[in-house]
Amino acid sequence: MSKISRMRIADSFKFSEEIIQLVDSIDPRTKDEVFDIQFERKKTCQISETNPRIGNSNICKYCYYREFAEKLVHIRKSKRTAFVEYQLSLRKNKPDFLQELKEFITDHEDDIDESDYGISFAYLNIIEGIENESNSISSKSFVKVQERDAELLGGRESYNLDVFISHSSLDVIVVRHLVDLIISAFHIRSERIRCTSVPGFMLKGGANSDEQLREEIFKSRVFIGLVTEQSLSSHYVLFEFGARWGQKMKLIPLVKSEKDYKIMKAPLNSYHAINLSNAAQVHQLISQLEEELGLKSEAPAVYNVKLEALISSINIAV
Repeated sequence: MSKISRMRIADSFKFSEEIIQLVDSIDPRTKDEVFDIQFERKKTCQISETNPRIGNSNICKYCYYREFAEKLVHIRKSKRTAFVEYQLSLRKNKPDFLQELKEFITDHEDDIDESDYGISFAYLNIIEGIENESNSISSKSFVKVQERDAELLGGRESYNLDVFISHSSLDVIVVRHLVDLIISAFHIRSERIRCTSVPGFMLKGGANSDEQLREEIFKSRVFIGLVTEQSLSSHYVLFEFGARWGQKMKLIPLVKSEKDYKIMKAPLNSYHAINLSNAAQVHQLISQLEEELGLKSEAPAVYNVKLEALISSINIAV
């Protein structure tokens, strides 16, 4: 039995917003290449007061942290930074998560290093690098947005949001990767993006959802709509598209694959839709967002990991 399988977690310890993905089955051949913390839906745990469930799932705290530690150990060296960045992108309280991750690695250094000495040290260096880079980028990005919005206020309409993503909640995995890509490319603050199915980008508790969404559709600098069979069956998505179309405001339709073009009917098919499973077209989307947002995007090498994760999520879902 490995030491990780016996590791114990302090009752008081908790990652900010623990996030897991429940799937019908897990392919052991690709398990260690997936950045999500995954469990099969049928799994059940011994839930107790000292070993509580994670969120509304049937996964206990002990199994979650053991799986997270296993992931840290088995992710390839070349993928470790991408794994940490991906997990960070899922969290609303990013500084808290990084601090908790450092504590977790430090507290379980011997367990994590058992199979390959130095893994803990490598991860701590990665986290430190991300913290330093984030502090620098956040400051520069915030100044850019302030300068841009100040220019727009000179006789032009101000915007509450930079990006509004219209979608079906059934497409949440793909949309979550799309949000990750946009943030990686432009470092937009979470409150400037509306994506109602992705944690950190949802409406606030107590908000009048109909009134706020109705306003934000027109107060978003960029309106993106993911066109799928699921989204075209959603009344909210159809109303969001229709509202934007009716006001003759720009909208950018996206499809997950080539076959989805056939489900686009008039008047939506009069717009060119970008295929998210085509890397060249996703780069085109980034260029278009750069123009629409008035922000300089990062070099492709910076956001390519997120782009690849987006395309992979589509290939899995299709």
